[in-house]
Formats: sequence, C-alpha cells, structure tokens
Amino acid sequence: MHSVLLIPELRQHILHLVDRKSLRACVFVCDAWKADALHAYWEIVHDIETVARALGAVRKRDTGDVMVFDSLPNLAAWERFDTLYSRAVRELHVDLTEDNFHLLQTIGGTRPASFKLFPKLRRLYVSEDGLLSPTDDFATLVLLMNPNVEHFDWFEHPLRFRSASIWKTIAKQMSHLTSLSIWFEHDIDKEMSRDIANLCTKLPALVKADLPTGNDQCDWSNIFGAVAEHCQSLQSLRCGSVCVFQPSHERIPFPSLTHLDLPVCTVEALTLLLETHPMPSLRILEVDIDGDHTVTSAECLRLFGLIGSLPQITELSLYYYMEASFGFNDFRSLLQAETLSRLYLGSVTVSMTDVELFSIGRSLPCLESLELDACPDEVPDTMPTLRGLIDLAKHALKLRHLMVLISPVFHPSDSDDGAPDALKLDTLSRFQRLEFLHIGQSRLDPKWSSVVVCVLDQILPVGCKFELWETPWEVRDDMVRRSDEEWGKVGFALRHRGVVKVSLPKDGSL
Repeated sequence: MHSVLLIPELRQHILHLVDRKSLRACVFVCDAWKADALHAYWEIVHDIETVARALGAVRKRDTGDVMVFDSLPNLAAWERFDTLYSRAVRELHVDLTEDNFHLLQTIGGTRPASFKLFPKLRRLYVSEDGLLSPTDDFATLVLLMNPNVEHFDWFEHPLRFRSASIWKTIAKQMSHLTSLSIWFEHDIDKEMSRDIANLCTKLPALVKADLPTGNDQCDWSNIFGAVAEHCQSLQSLRCGSVCVFQPSHERIPFPSLTHLDLPVCTVEALTLLLETHPMPSLRILEVDIDGDHTVTSAECLRLFGLIGSLPQITELSLYYYMEASFGFNDFRSLLQAETLSRLYLGSVTVSMTDVELFSIGRSLPCLESLELDACPDEVPDTMPTLRGLIDLAKHALKLRHLMVLISPVFHPSDSDDGAPDALKLDTLSRFQRLEFLHIGQSRLDPKWSSVVVCVLDQILPVGCKFELWETPWEVRDDMVRRSDEEWGKVGFALRHRGVVKVSLPKDGSL
C-alpha cells in the first residue's frame, strides 16, 4: 500500500465518499483501514436490528414474527459493543415496528447502568406507528436521547401523546437541540400547541424548527410567541397549517429568522403574524394561501405592504388554493423590495399592462426569476403584449427565468414627437441572462406568428428554452387548436435559428 494512503485524514476522507457496501468490504479485507472503515460504517445506523446484531445473535421467534436474541447480551457483549460501535454512532434512524420495538426494549432491559447508548449521537430520527404507550413504553425511547443530540426528527400519531410530561422529557434529555422536526399523522389541537410552545421555550439553541399541522381550533400565536422570545438564534421555521392567529399586544421580533415556510395559511393569519413578529432578517418566504373567502384588494394592500417592507427579502413564493384575481395595484407595494431575486404568484390571475410589466424589471434590479400564473382559470382583463417583453428586456438585466401570460401582438405607440413608434428589430434589447421563457396558455393568432418569431429571436439569448402549456386535446376548440399549432411553429423556428428565416410582414400593419 502506498504510504500516502496511510495518512489518517486522507483515509477518513476517502471512507466518507464510498458507499456502505464498500465500507463493509474494507472492514473485512483491509487490516490497515479496518478501524477507520468500521467507525465510518457505524457513523450512520439505519435500523435497530443492526444495533441488536452487534450485541448478539438475533433470530425470529419460533411462534410469531418477532425478532429476539438467542441469548441476552451479557456484560462482555456490552463492553465489546461500547468499544467498537456505540461511540462511533453519530446518526441513528429508528423505525419502531413491532420487531424493532421489541429489540429496543430488550436492549434497554439488559443495558448495564454504567453504559450509555450512543454517547456521541448527534442526529436522531424516530418513526413510530402507534406502538408506544404514553408512559412506560416512551421510557424505552428515552434511552436513545442524550444532551449531545442536535437534531431530532419525530414522526408520530398525536392521540397517544397527550401527556405534557413527554414534551418536558424531550426538552430535558435533548436540551441542546439546534434542529427539531415533528410530523404527526393528524392535526394537533389547541392543548397540544401549548405543549409544543412550552417545549420550544426550553430549547434556546434552536436554529431550525419544522412543526406539525394544526387544526382549525389551534391558535398559533402561543407557538410563534414562545419561539420568537426564547429561540433567538432560529433561522428556519416551518409550520404545517396556520389558520388561527390571535395576536398579543406585545410585538416580539424574530431577529435571526431567514426562512419562513407556511404550507397552509390564511391571509389574515399571515398578515397578523408579520405585524406581531417583525422579521428584519427574513430572506425566503413561502406560503400557500388558504381560506373560505375571496381575497380583497384591501387585504392584498395590507399584506403586500408588509412583505414589501421586509428589508432583506430575496425570495417570495405565494400560492393560492382558491383561484384569486389581482390588479397590478394590489401588489404594487412588493416593488419596494429591491432585494427580491425570485417572485412567484401561483394560481393568481394578474391583470397587467406593458408599462406595469416592465416596471417590475425596473423596480427590482436583483430579480432572477419571475413566475406569474400563466394558466389561469379566467383570462385577465389586460395582459402585456410583445412590447411589454421588449421593454422588460431593457431593465431585467439579471432575469434568468420568466413565466408570464401575454397577448402576443405588437401595436405601435405614440412617441414623444407624436409619430407612431413602429417595430424596429435592430433596436431591440436582448435579455442578457434569460435561460427559460414559459408563456403558458397565451393564445396566438396566426397572423401574428411571424412577428412573434422575429421579436423573440431578437430578444431571447441563444440557448434560452421556450415553453408553453398545450391544452389537452379533449378540451380544445378550433381557436385553441390553431393557437397551439402556431406556437409549435414559433418554437420550431426558435430551436433552429439560423436555418429558419422569418421576416416581418410587409403589408404596412406594423
């Protein structure tokens, strides 16, 4: 063996790059690397059965389908396990099926008091399908917890864990958690939300929290208040469903929060949350808006005013479960957020003029991705035309991804001297960085096809991917069918630039 391969740091780095099968081979066939390979193999353990087999021979019980030890682990087995395996484990995945739960109980029952299971464990993932009882059986799971654990991921059925003492135990046993993820099969109620809030008050080092979905009666104000006050280092927060938020009179900021993800949230709850808990460091906001009423212009102005005033916001993703219709003025206040690099509005019909489209590029100099709903249920009252795209190219200098519904026509406008501003291809600015253009269900009249090809050929960089959403055949009418056919010709011409030559019409229409 080359002497370089005996360097410990290099050897450990190589072992972290190979798969588990190769690690196992190193353990058995390479004496020089055996110790390091064994340590790397045990760094991540994916099941309790692996732990049990390291303690002794395991087989299926003669009656039933439960795994048991041939003979219970003795002191010698525990000393060997502690020396070779237990201290190497940094990440443990526990799927508490009936087999694994029985093995874990046996391991806990035979463990000498002087031995700690996995004293250097950092990440613990537990999936439980309803086998644990709220009292005695939970004590078995506590065996795996220790103050060094930094990440705890728990999938559980909530109805079995009503006792507040369980949450206190988690806080006591893993008080230095920096990442907490809890996913329950059913929504939590108001009482359990208070328990989770109390848990968070005991975890001051928390940096990332992924909290379960709440039901319609679950008031999230206590959780957000507890986290904001006691978890000053929190950077990422995800809450499954925020429908009820009763704000307190005290405004408590999230000083370090950079990422907020709310998969289900009402406009009212989101607005009250942003008003009650200022987020000066927030960069990424992802929200799926739910609710039983149409969002009003007043609600939009209030919400988007708060979002637009976030000083460091870079990514905004809003999706509406119920189809919403906006005028440009409803979200104009978003243009205050000059740091925005990504703006996504899903399931929203946006009425917009050419001037309003290019004002987005002019007002948001950092914008790299603009995704507006290009397949709305209802056609908006106004849509940007080719002129809007042309003007957007002048200002959106960093734009890479664009999805927008357009009216693919070009109408000359009056210039400063009163003369019509006709289309002149050689004067058009090209998008500098655009990599993807999606025009959704934009309808193309065949008489404008050559104009569209000429304009897009001029303003789209070479290599820019062009896509549209084709209407399913069974719902097409003649107009839609002709439009899809014409867009197909446009796409072909753009893919074969330099081969397909298209000229502007010479009938004076432009």
